[in-house]
Parts: sequence; C-alpha cells; structure tokens
Amino acid sequence: MSERIGIGGGGAGRLVTRFAASAVVVVATLVGAVSGVGGQEGFDGGGGDEVRIVARRVASGNVEFALQQRGGEGSDWGERLLPRQRFFPAGTAVGRWLVSTPLILQVAAGGDMSAEVAVRIVARRVASGSVEFALQRRGGEGSDWGERLLPRARFFPAGTAAGRWLVSTPLTLSAGETSSSGLLPPIDGTSTTTTTVTTTETTQPAVDLGERLAVLVLAGANGLRAGMAPLLVDDALSAAAQVRAEAMADAGDWLSGYSYAPHLKSDWDLWRTVRSAMTWASADVSGLAERLSGSLLAERATENLLCELCTHIGTGVATRDGLTYATAVVAGRSPAQRELEAAEAYMADLVNELRRGLGVDALIHDAGIAAVARRWSRTMGAEESLYHNPAYVDEMPPGWTRVGENVSQVPAPTSLRGAVRRSFDGLVGSPGHYANMTDRDYTHFGIGIAVDNGTLWVTQNFGRYPNGLESGGPEGDTGD
Repeated sequence: MSERIGIGGGGAGRLVTRFAASAVVVVATLVGAVSGVGGQEGFDGGGGDEVRIVARRVASGNVEFALQQRGGEGSDWGERLLPRQRFFPAGTAVGRWLVSTPLILQVAAGGDMSAEVAVRIVARRVASGSVEFALQRRGGEGSDWGERLLPRARFFPAGTAAGRWLVSTPLTLSAGETSSSGLLPPIDGTSTTTTTVTTTETTQPAVDLGERLAVLVLAGANGLRAGMAPLLVDDALSAAAQVRAEAMADAGDWLSGYSYAPHLKSDWDLWRTVRSAMTWASADVSGLAERLSGSLLAERATENLLCELCTHIGTGVATRDGLTYATAVVAGRSPAQRELEAAEAYMADLVNELRRGLGVDALIHDAGIAAVARRWSRTMGAEESLYHNPAYVDEMPPGWTRVGENVSQVPAPTSLRGAVRRSFDGLVGSPGHYANMTDRDYTHFGIGIAVDNGTLWVTQNFGRYPNGLESGGPEGDTGD
C-alpha cells in the first residue's frame, strides 16, 4: 500500500490516497429474440426427446450457451437450461474445445418410462472467427464422455449482435443412443473442410472437479462468514473466474496483474479476488478439490471472504501440463442511498468527535453543503479519478468567508463503515487535511460519499459562515 498526498492552497486541504489498484467486473445480462440458425429439421431418433443448443453473445464479447428440450413432436421448446459454466471467452484460441458443466435431463425410455441422461455443451472457435458448438453425453456414472454430436446448423457467426439468441437444429436424445443425420455445410458459409487447425482438447479438467470445488469453496466461505449474510453462487462470476483459471493455465503463471474488467460488466459495482491456487493435477478428483479449496480458503483470503458488501461468489478451475489452477472471486453491488447516508453521518461524527477531543466546537452539518460534496463524490466515481472540484467555491451556499475541501478514495471496500474509517484515518494522517477538519474558524460542513467502480469516494466541504447558514432544503440529486 502506498500513499501520495498533495496539499492545495486557499484553505483547501487535498488528499490523494492510493491503495492497491482494483477494477470493477460483471457480465451484462442482455435479452434477445430467439432466431433460427438454419432450418429446424427434426431427426428420426426412434422416440425420445429433442434437444437443441441456443447461444447468444453478451456485452463482454463472450458467447453464452444453453440447452432447450421438448418432449415430443409438436410440443413447445422448454425453458433455457443454463449450465453453471457456459460462457465461451471471446479471446479463446482457434481450435481449442471447451466444455460446459453437465446438465442432467429426463428423457423418454419407452412407454411411460424415463431415464436420466447427462449431457454437456462443447464449443471451439474456427478459423473464420465463428464458434462451433456440439453436444456430448455420458453413458452412466463414472463412464467417459462420448463423441461430439454435431447438429447440422451449429456455428455461431462472429458478427452476431449482442443479446440475440440463435438456435441449432435439434438432436434427439433417448435412453439409448442419440441420433443425428449427415452433416450439412455450416450456416455461416465456412466449409468444414477449410478449417485446417489442429484441435486440442480443453484445458478444463473433468467437470466434476469444477462442481466439487464450487461446493467446497461455497460451504467454506459461508462457514467463515458466520453471522453475516451467506454468499450465493453466481454463474457470471463463475464464468469470469473460469476465464482467469484458463488464462493462468495457458500462461503457466499466476497472472498477478490480471483484470476481470473485460469479462464482467455493469452487473457488479465492486469485486475482490478471493485468492488463486495452483497444485499438481491428480486423478483423485475429491482429493484435488479438497486441496484446492483449502488453498483458496487460506487465512490470507479471509479478509476478502468477509467482504460485507459482497453477496455472490464464483469459482473456476483449469488444468494444463500436469498443473491445476483455480481461482475464486466475490462481488457485490453499490450500497443503497440510505446506507450511503448512514456512512456520511458516520464520517461527520468522526470529524466532530476529533474536534471535541481538541476542545474545538463541533461543525454544523448542512444539507446544501452536503449536496455539493455528494455530487462531487459521484463525479469522481463516474470518472474513476481523484481530484478537487474546480467549482466548489461557486457551488457552496452563499454567505461564506472561507471554504475548504478534502477528497479521498478507498478502493475495494470490504465494509462500508470500515472504508469510511480508513478514509478518515488517512485524512487525519495528512497535516493539510487534518488542519481542515480541526480548523476553529469553520462553522459548517457537509459530507458526500459514493461507491462506484469498486471504490469508496469521499468529499468533505467546509465553510465559515459568520452570520449563520440556513440553506436547508433538499440535498440535491440523491438518487437511489
């Protein structure tokens, strides 16, 4: 952690506090109309249920896959079934097959009987930039995954607009075999015979490892959060964590400067990497999951797991060259306005408590001054930049004879109250800002706090009003 302080003149103390850099990450959820990719010919599967793969591009550029099922000819397609790991990263190398976590489907087995079938979606990027998808099924518990089943229409075009769901032609699943027909040319005009890249199997380990690791990490994290709201698993966070795990596996390195920003967008306002881990791969999936979860939940990860503002968690795991890499990330959304107002009141109390301890009169908190401070904190957050309000002198309520301003930032707060205290302590530790907070001439002040881009932004505005101040009224644009 480092700190850089700059003090300005004109009675305005200036604080520029730098902590470890962080970024905000999330995947935007888009909604699009379902459009056919090629014809939707049925397959003569001799009974059973039809399934089709559906896909859309999300705002990050990743392609999201899901599965739909219908029970028989003439029936409607069911809701989209979403595997936990279902995002195909935009930057994946050509020819590299990636797999989703499995889905368990109930399919017809003859008469009134049904049976469970485990399936997963597999996908790779081809030379044209399109994404080719297929389906795999597993015969039973502990058995291997079968050959890739290729729908006739199975290419997701590179230029497809974000949010638009496209569908494959169907495959018929039964308790026995899965049927398909001869392949047709891809719908995006790319010939399957022109793709000459050498394909490699996914670096993601057996899907059971990802599932087991997610369960262990979630249980362990919530065990550490005793008395706090439990974390929930989020698919978008898991997809982002998976992208990082794959990137570490590709690089054979920790990627300590890795940013989630390209993979998570506006759904989350703040995020924290819990921890990343690396260990030798093992055929013992249970033992490997235990070792990885133990490392991800180690003591150094506790602070991030106890993030009060975080509500969800995601995990990812990948194997390459005999090593397995895993990572976990937690995220949350900005506090509600009432919570921010409580944080502003806490900062105001800290300032006045400091003054009383020195025998200095407490400052009067003014709604009009607070509106100036709040608007500026929001501006700094939106611009992701810490600097002084060049117009605060003109924006302060009239009647002052002297004014001052302190600004501060605390990235990636785990606790709103704790972040306010860190900001206050940083201001106290700087002579210029301390002087503003303890100046005997000031009579009024206002506090503005915002949380944006994973950072707490604080503005303190001070004023001397010898004839008093009755700005009252609304505090400007508060918002929710």
